[in-house]
Amino acid sequence: MDIFLNVGDSFRLTDEMKVYADVLIYGNTSEFGGTFSFDCDENGPVRSGNVKKTLNHIVRPIGDYAYLLGDYVVTRTVVTGGGTCHGPHDVYPDGYMVEATKIGSDEKISFYQSGCFTAVNKNVEVSV
Repeated sequence: MDIFLNVGDSFRLTDEMKVYADVLIYGNTSEFGGTFSFDCDENGPVRSGNVKKTLNHIVRPIGDYAYLLGDYVVTRTVVTGGGTCHGPHDVYPDGYMVEATKIGSDEKISFYQSGCFTAVNKNVEVSV
């Protein structure tokens, strides 16, 4: 049986998980080409060029995204996200989505605990 997080639950985001997160893209290159770079320190993104875009990306909290690691509290849950893909016979169901905020920070993430999505983390343990 799957165990779903509820509003108010806290959990630890580990480097084994995938999440959706808004990441800031910096650089001096074209918005639709070239190489973008992410500059971060232990507190998150650091400005080192012209801000190009804030994107909701699928990330694992490693490397440039290690600042996402830590303890989070669930702020919202909803069953959503389903639809059709390549025609009326390619239907995928809604999933159980979790939105959370990092404790002591404004950092927000989301992920699914069920369904057919790119960031699914099943049976996340609740922190005590």
